[in-house]
Amino acid sequence: MKCMALLSGMIRLPLLAPSRGKNWMTKLIIVATMGFFLLGLEGARAQQKVEPPSIPPLLETPRPLENLETKEPAAPQNTPVSRKSPGKGPAAHRNTPVAMMSIGKERANVRAKPNLKSDILFQVFQGDPIKVEKQKDDWVYITDYKHNAGWVYKPLVSNTRTVVVLVDNANIRKGPGSKGPVARKGSEGEIYKLFAEKGRWVKVGYYWENKVIGWIRDDLVWGE
Repeated sequence: MKCMALLSGMIRLPLLAPSRGKNWMTKLIIVATMGFFLLGLEGARAQQKVEPPSIPPLLETPRPLENLETKEPAAPQNTPVSRKSPGKGPAAHRNTPVAMMSIGKERANVRAKPNLKSDILFQVFQGDPIKVEKQKDDWVYITDYKHNAGWVYKPLVSNTRTVVVLVDNANIRKGPGSKGPVARKGSEGEIYKLFAEKGRWVKVGYYWENKVIGWIRDDLVWGE
């Protein structure tokens, strides 16, 4: 604004002065040149005063949700099973009709159909032995020792072999025979890791510690 007032005064002064031939034309040219210069200077200052528009923050890329098919610990601390491979590789990733496996994540939903929108029938937990009967795309159809059945998301299934005790007060012996000393008593519903099989006996141990306990008759467990 100050520049504009100064420019107006400078233009009026030569116009009010008496015009004398070429002097008048020279003054007019000088005034016009100064006017253009001052206009350019005022425009540059005005441009500097204009603040650039604020840029809105970018939205954070949404993080993938946790897989809702897994959660919460399953088997108790002292729960057994063996790492005997079920044959020629992971049955859950092949078209093997039937294979004994276990749940490999903390918790898994068993659904009525092989998709995430299907109804949840029940849940199985880490270490639970399952029988994989068939598969479809990324899903496997499983049954448990209570004859419950449904579809489980295939990445939640593990090749680790486990067994569940079917009776209360089952003897786990130090050797594969009924005359061997009892190493521990197993209770109904306990999960053990399966390490080996020999005749009618299976070698079991703690699931989390991966530690052998002893041998139990195969008719007293499910999952062998």
